[in-house]
Amino acid sequence: MTASIASRLRRNLLRLALFAGAFALGGSLSPSAEVAVTCDRFASTSGTTANYPTGGTSGNPWTLTKLLQTLDAGQTGCLGAGTYSAGSAFSNLKTGTSDAARVTVTTKPGDARATVSVPNIYIPAGKNFITLENLKIVGTGPAVTLQLYGDNLTLRNNEVTNNHNGESCILISDTRAPSPVG
Repeated sequence: MTASIASRLRRNLLRLALFAGAFALGGSLSPSAEVAVTCDRFASTSGTTANYPTGGTSGNPWTLTKLLQTLDAGQTGCLGAGTYSAGSAFSNLKTGTSDAARVTVTTKPGDARATVSVPNIYIPAGKNFITLENLKIVGTGPAVTLQLYGDNLTLRNNEVTNNHNGESCILISDTRAPSPVG
Protein backbone atom coordinates (compact mmCIF):
# COMPACT_ATOMS: atom_id res chain seq x y z
CA MET A 1 0.00 0.00 0.00
CA THR A 2 1.45 3.36 -0.97
CA ALA A 3 1.80 6.17 1.55
CA SER A 4 -0.82 8.19 -0.37
CA ILE A 5 -3.42 5.43 -0.21
CA ALA A 6 -2.68 4.76 3.46
CA SER A 7 -3.06 8.47 4.24
CA ARG A 8 -6.43 8.65 2.43
CA LEU A 9 -7.60 5.50 4.20
CA ARG A 10 -6.67 6.94 7.63
CA ARG A 11 -8.47 10.21 6.80
CA ASN A 12 -11.62 8.38 5.71
CA LEU A 13 -11.58 6.11 8.77
CA LEU A 14 -11.26 9.18 11.00
CA ARG A 15 -14.22 10.82 9.23
CA LEU A 16 -16.26 7.67 9.73
CA ALA A 17 -15.26 7.47 13.41
CA LEU A 18 -16.15 11.13 13.95
CA PHE A 19 -19.51 10.66 12.26
CA ALA A 20 -20.33 7.55 14.31
CA GLY A 21 -19.00 9.08 17.53
CA ALA A 22 -21.09 12.21 17.10
CA PHE A 23 -24.29 10.22 16.96
CA ALA A 24 -23.24 7.98 19.86
CA LEU A 25 -22.74 11.11 21.97
CA GLY A 26 -25.97 12.70 20.81
CA GLY A 27 -24.03 15.60 19.32
CA SER A 28 -23.09 16.75 15.86
CA LEU A 29 -19.86 17.22 13.95
CA SER A 30 -21.38 18.34 10.68
CA PRO A 31 -21.42 21.92 9.44
CA SER A 32 -24.77 23.64 9.61
CA ALA A 33 -26.26 26.90 8.51
CA GLU A 34 -24.85 30.00 10.15
CA VAL A 35 -26.84 31.01 13.20
CA ALA A 36 -26.87 34.52 14.60
CA VAL A 37 -24.64 34.58 17.68
CA THR A 38 -25.50 36.56 20.79
CA CYS A 39 -22.51 36.84 23.12
CA ASP A 40 -23.19 36.85 26.84
CA ARG A 41 -19.54 37.18 27.89
CA PHE A 42 -16.30 38.04 26.14
CA ALA A 43 -12.60 37.20 26.29
CA SER A 44 -9.64 38.65 24.44
CA THR A 45 -5.94 37.89 24.25
CA SER A 46 -5.37 41.06 26.30
CA GLY A 47 -8.25 40.36 28.71
CA THR A 48 -7.84 40.51 32.48
CA THR A 49 -9.32 38.96 35.60
CA ALA A 50 -8.80 42.19 37.57
CA ASN A 51 -12.22 43.36 36.38
CA TYR A 52 -14.06 40.31 37.78
CA PRO A 53 -16.98 40.09 38.45
CA THR A 54 -18.01 43.22 36.50
CA GLY A 55 -16.00 42.55 33.33
CA GLY A 56 -16.52 40.01 30.61
CA THR A 57 -18.04 42.60 28.30
CA SER A 58 -16.99 43.42 24.77
CA GLY A 59 -15.26 46.58 25.96
CA ASN A 60 -13.85 45.05 29.15
CA PRO A 61 -13.12 41.38 28.32
CA TRP A 62 -11.78 38.63 30.55
CA THR A 63 -9.04 36.11 29.95
CA LEU A 64 -10.04 32.85 28.26
CA THR A 65 -9.69 30.96 31.55
CA LYS A 66 -11.99 33.35 33.44
CA LEU A 67 -14.53 33.24 30.61
CA LEU A 68 -14.60 29.43 30.65
CA GLN A 69 -14.97 29.35 34.46
CA THR A 70 -17.94 31.72 34.48
CA LEU A 71 -20.17 30.63 31.60
CA ASP A 72 -23.46 29.22 32.85
CA ALA A 73 -25.98 26.98 31.11
CA GLY A 74 -27.59 28.85 28.24
CA GLN A 75 -24.72 31.31 27.82
CA THR A 76 -22.36 31.96 24.92
CA GLY A 77 -18.79 33.06 25.46
CA CYS A 78 -17.16 34.85 22.54
CA LEU A 79 -13.43 35.02 21.87
CA GLY A 80 -11.95 38.00 20.08
CA ALA A 81 -9.50 37.37 17.24
CA GLY A 82 -6.04 36.16 18.23
CA THR A 83 -4.28 33.14 19.69
CA TYR A 84 -5.14 31.89 23.18
CA SER A 85 -3.01 29.48 25.21
CA ALA A 86 -5.55 27.49 27.17
CA GLY A 87 -3.71 24.87 29.23
CA SER A 88 -6.41 22.75 30.92
CA ALA A 89 -8.95 25.58 31.09
CA PHE A 90 -11.65 23.79 29.08
CA SER A 91 -12.08 21.16 31.79
CA ASN A 92 -13.42 24.03 33.95
CA LEU A 93 -16.42 24.61 31.68
CA LYS A 94 -19.73 24.23 33.46
CA THR A 95 -22.26 21.88 31.97
CA GLY A 96 -25.25 22.87 29.92
CA THR A 97 -28.61 21.45 30.94
CA SER A 98 -30.39 20.86 27.60
CA ASP A 99 -30.17 21.66 23.90
CA ALA A 100 -31.91 24.95 24.68
CA ALA A 101 -29.48 25.74 27.52
CA ARG A 102 -26.07 24.82 26.10
CA VAL A 103 -22.73 26.30 27.12
CA THR A 104 -21.20 27.64 23.90
CA VAL A 105 -17.69 28.92 23.14
CA THR A 106 -17.27 30.61 19.78
CA THR A 107 -15.45 33.39 17.94
CA LYS A 108 -16.84 36.89 18.39
CA PRO A 109 -19.04 37.76 15.39
CA GLY A 110 -17.17 39.91 12.87
CA ASP A 111 -13.72 38.88 14.15
CA ALA A 112 -11.23 36.60 12.45
CA ARG A 113 -11.50 33.03 13.77
CA ALA A 114 -10.00 32.77 17.26
CA THR A 115 -7.17 30.25 17.66
CA VAL A 116 -6.99 28.10 20.80
CA SER A 117 -3.51 26.64 21.22
CA VAL A 118 -3.64 23.89 23.80
CA PRO A 119 -1.99 20.57 24.67
CA ASN A 120 -5.54 19.14 24.66
CA ILE A 121 -9.11 20.15 25.22
CA TYR A 122 -10.47 17.75 27.82
CA ILE A 123 -14.22 17.75 28.41
CA PRO A 124 -14.82 15.14 31.11
CA ALA A 125 -17.82 12.90 31.64
CA GLY A 126 -20.67 14.81 33.23
CA LYS A 127 -19.93 17.98 31.25
CA ASN A 128 -22.85 17.89 28.83
CA PHE A 129 -24.57 20.12 26.27
CA ILE A 130 -21.42 22.03 25.33
CA THR A 131 -20.77 23.53 21.89
CA LEU A 132 -17.40 24.57 20.48
CA GLU A 133 -18.00 26.58 17.33
CA ASN A 134 -16.08 28.58 14.74
CA LEU A 135 -12.69 28.11 16.43
CA LYS A 136 -9.27 27.08 15.20
CA ILE A 137 -8.08 24.47 17.71
CA VAL A 138 -4.36 23.72 17.54
CA GLY A 139 -3.11 20.83 19.67
CA THR A 140 0.43 21.31 20.94
CA GLY A 141 0.87 18.05 22.86
CA PRO A 142 2.23 14.72 21.67
CA ALA A 143 -1.11 12.93 21.99
CA VAL A 144 -4.79 13.82 21.63
CA THR A 145 -6.01 17.35 20.77
CA LEU A 146 -9.69 16.89 21.71
CA GLN A 147 -10.87 14.47 24.39
CA LEU A 148 -14.66 14.45 24.52
CA TYR A 149 -16.37 12.34 27.20
CA GLY A 150 -19.52 14.34 27.97
CA ASP A 151 -22.90 13.77 26.36
CA ASN A 152 -24.57 15.97 23.74
CA LEU A 153 -21.38 17.75 22.74
CA THR A 154 -21.31 19.66 19.45
CA LEU A 155 -18.34 20.67 17.32
CA ARG A 156 -19.45 23.03 14.56
CA ASN A 157 -17.45 24.85 11.90
CA ASN A 158 -14.10 24.36 13.65
CA GLU A 159 -10.66 23.83 12.21
CA VAL A 160 -8.88 21.20 14.31
CA THR A 161 -5.24 20.21 13.92
CA ASN A 162 -2.37 18.88 15.96
CA ASN A 163 0.11 19.94 13.26
CA HIS A 164 0.91 16.27 12.55
CA ASN A 165 2.44 16.05 16.02
CA GLY A 166 1.38 12.92 17.84
CA GLU A 167 -0.88 9.93 17.68
CA SER A 168 -4.36 11.31 17.02
CA CYS A 169 -6.32 14.48 16.92
CA ILE A 170 -9.76 13.67 18.36
CA LEU A 171 -10.81 11.07 20.96
CA ILE A 172 -14.51 10.45 21.50
CA SER A 173 -15.55 8.07 24.25
CA ASP A 174 -18.32 7.16 26.64
CA THR A 175 -18.66 8.16 30.27
CA ARG A 176 -16.15 5.58 31.51
CA ALA A 177 -13.43 8.02 30.62
CA PRO A 178 -9.93 7.88 32.02
CA SER A 179 -7.96 10.91 33.11
CA PRO A 180 -6.73 13.21 30.34
CA VAL A 181 -4.29 11.68 27.86
CA GLY A 182 -0.97 13.44 27.27
